[in-house]
Amino acid sequence: MKKFIRKNLILLFIFIAAILAYFGVSLLKSEEDSAVYTSIEDANLPVAHMEIFGRRMNALYGFVENLPRSAGRGDLTLLPPDRQLQVYFADVDSRVLGIRYEIRSLDGERLVERTDLEEWRTEEDGIHAKLPIQNLLAQDEEYLMTLTLSTEEHPAVYYFTRIVSSENSYIEAMLQLAMDFSEKSFDYNEARALTTYLETDLNADNSTLGRTSLKNSFTQLTWRGMGMTRLSEASVHLKEMQGIMCTIELEYVAGRETESGSDEYYDVTESFTMRWGTERIYMMDYDRRVNQIFSGEDRLYWDRRIMLGISDEDELQAVSDSSGTYKAFVANRALWLFDTVSRQSTKVFAFRKSEDDLRMNFNSHSVRILSVSEEGSIDFLVYGYMRRGNHEGTTGVAFYRYESADNALTERLYLPVDEDYGSLRQDIGRLSYLSDNHTLYLYLDHAVYGVDLPGKEYVVVADGLTEENFAVSADGARIAWQEGDDIYSSSRLNVMDLTTGKKDEIRPGDNGAIRLVGFVGSDLVYGLAREGDTLTSGGRITGLPLYAVEIVGSGMETETRYEKDGIYLQNVEIEDSRVHLTRMRRNGASYEIVDEDTLVCNEEVVMDPLDGIGYLADNEYGRIYFVQLESGETQGRDIQIHVPKKVVAEENNTIYLKANHDLKGRVYYAYSQGRMNGMYVDFTSAVMAAYDGMGLVTDENGCVFWNRVNRSPARTIREISGEETLARRYLSELARGEEMSSDGVCFIDARGLSLGQVLYFVSQGKPVAAFLGDDSYGLIYGYDQYNISCLWYPGTEYAYSDKMGLNDATAFFESTGRNDFVCFLEQ
Repeated sequence: MKKFIRKNLILLFIFIAAILAYFGVSLLKSEEDSAVYTSIEDANLPVAHMEIFGRRMNALYGFVENLPRSAGRGDLTLLPPDRQLQVYFADVDSRVLGIRYEIRSLDGERLVERTDLEEWRTEEDGIHAKLPIQNLLAQDEEYLMTLTLSTEEHPAVYYFTRIVSSENSYIEAMLQLAMDFSEKSFDYNEARALTTYLETDLNADNSTLGRTSLKNSFTQLTWRGMGMTRLSEASVHLKEMQGIMCTIELEYVAGRETESGSDEYYDVTESFTMRWGTERIYMMDYDRRVNQIFSGEDRLYWDRRIMLGISDEDELQAVSDSSGTYKAFVANRALWLFDTVSRQSTKVFAFRKSEDDLRMNFNSHSVRILSVSEEGSIDFLVYGYMRRGNHEGTTGVAFYRYESADNALTERLYLPVDEDYGSLRQDIGRLSYLSDNHTLYLYLDHAVYGVDLPGKEYVVVADGLTEENFAVSADGARIAWQEGDDIYSSSRLNVMDLTTGKKDEIRPGDNGAIRLVGFVGSDLVYGLAREGDTLTSGGRITGLPLYAVEIVGSGMETETRYEKDGIYLQNVEIEDSRVHLTRMRRNGASYEIVDEDTLVCNEEVVMDPLDGIGYLADNEYGRIYFVQLESGETQGRDIQIHVPKKVVAEENNTIYLKANHDLKGRVYYAYSQGRMNGMYVDFTSAVMAAYDGMGLVTDENGCVFWNRVNRSPARTIREISGEETLARRYLSELARGEEMSSDGVCFIDARGLSLGQVLYFVSQGKPVAAFLGDDSYGLIYGYDQYNISCLWYPGTEYAYSDKMGLNDATAFFESTGRNDFVCFLEQ
């Protein structure tokens, strides 16, 4: 009996010990999981909300410096009829000392109003204030408002929004349509009412829930029957309101419970672009982006794969060390590292505090992996708006190193920038390279900087850069740029190998001009022109007649030279591993197109942005993305999850970068679906970047230069004789290199756009000059759904007005003048 009792006591002791061990490991693991959230200080800046139509909208995140450019285009706040704007501050952690607002013109030059509030209310849900905006705003004109909150904890927190006073009565109906559309998409039966908006295309990609548009199937729109529900309240943003068009964005977290009982969470962003019609609201564009929140749970590791789930692909990255032992990957703006030997997974960096915390889901930063070493160290960048930590409330680029051996994360460098996240995302995507000699090369705000990490010093490698005079190789290791402000008269091309830091120069012979084309892989392509040779139209230089094209390898050796007697090249374009050449012959004082030719590279040079990322087709989920491992096997039950034990910042690691020269000339910003798509000095490129998403183009001050949706169905400029005189003066000023007339009319070179795209300017009350290939031109001054009205050969004895069918006119301008348009816009 004693032996039996003793045996049972021993078994009971073992059982209790096992239970304690299990919960001890679980507790330790839980503490490690939570440590990633506490190692970086929690966000403590209040969030401001505007009240529009009785709804809290336009969540504005605070900045610690008064730099409106850092907030970008941001949200648009529609003022109530009495201009008494209700504002609400959430997460205020100390006593409010003052609230001020300031209203300026969009360019910031003209002060309209500055007011200090005398009273506000403190309630359980935050601080409530009313802004008594004066009657000084022009109707339907946008302004920039800076809202400043002072508390005991924060002397000044700045919030930026565009504001507009308008009598448009349809915005509330559009807002309600967006909310109803989103809500009904979660219910299969309710969603049947949405079919009237669908434009289902049999060629649309219905294989992934990562991106959904109006062209997708009804099944795709209704979440493939996954049982998805919205878990967080939608954050609503009014992005644009231009005439009869409106863009609204919703951000929220959705989720579902799987058959195994585990929970899944998803970041969702929906963008609605709508147009008001006399009979109904037209849904011009709908874009839903879904990214599954990677939790790091054991079940996601199996069969040499780390399952990431549904994604829109934009933020996915994966980089291995040379041996394939360590795999770093980015999902939902969080950086992870997996050790295939020890089967340990480390959540290296994340701003997110919880799956449904919308404050941390604010889509304003990204992570970029630079390198992974065989020792398990990662060098990476975090760039954009800093939501937490020492730099909260600023926009910049942070350079981090994670040491696997010490399980320590070190911020080695912080670069504050006066750029918004959208611009910064474009810049870092263009060039961010870490050399073997510990120099970080970055493209920021039209300049390339080289930052020496050990010495915390920087040099300006080149500035005044644009898409027309600067290029980067596919692997990011070589850059090239032209010297001089005029891209058609440059006499020197600079080439730099960022791996070694070696810089070379290429000069044309006989005082000719050199024209940068770009890179095929790592091979440089450029063209040569003879002194004085130019292509002109309407008195302005439009290109160079190149007599030769050369391709130079990484060792600066000439690999190919294309030159043929009597042949000139007008357009040289790179597409993957091919160089397309448009050939011409001289015909008197001008040139005529002959045919096209192509140079083909023998090697595949396309860099796959999803290298290391694969996907599976699943009947329920659709496309499921995963990280592909080169070695080892993942056994879910054996995976150990860690977080950095230490997060530190090196002393004196903040560097303020400044270029030697500012960029000259106008820059165009392309927007669609509530986000920025690119920055260009070429207007045509900006329009094409905004076109598919029913977007718009602005200048650097936020003034709208083109809008695809906001165009009247018909327009005729009545006083064409007066406009014809002005157009001749404008064209003369444009030929002299001017961008704007003395009476505030902007000149826009719209070569390459279609007739339909340039009719926007006629809709805005200005004719369009259409050149016909021989320096003659016509002025398009009217249109309807069938015809255009054009004044041919204005200012000459042959001038006459005529109408032409839209289809015939489109073909005529394309074949005769190769769509050579000049547009005018009054600002």
